[in-house]
Amino acid sequence: MVEFSELDVTAEHDGGRSLTYFCFGPGDLYLAHAIQARPHFDQIFTARLVPGTVEDMAGRPHPEADVDQLDIGHAQRAEIDDRRDAQDRRLGPGDRVGATLPAAGVLGFHGFRVEIEVARELYFEADELA
Repeated sequence: MVEFSELDVTAEHDGGRSLTYFCFGPGDLYLAHAIQARPHFDQIFTARLVPGTVEDMAGRPHPEADVDQLDIGHAQRAEIDDRRDAQDRRLGPGDRVGATLPAAGVLGFHGFRVEIEVARELYFEADELA
């Protein structure tokens, strides 16, 4: 199991917050949409971290960072740049976006920024969360 939390049925969806996915590996990289409240959507896809795009939180490049060897671990929250958390703004195959991951301890950072390229959507469902 990657993440489990009970959905608060009284919570209201905040469409102004950043689009957020749980990012996990090692090996193949998977992203699963972070569901907050109804109405919302469930989505899982494969992705890759784009080589040469790793930066610390101050925006300094990290040239030694080999994204193929980067062990994200499990359930890191990836906040997607410039996208609000709405079904019509969800990621899709071929999208290449900037993201921030907290990843304490990865590469000695207290978080890092990287570009993510979406490969293949494995699952999408919206009707069950309406």
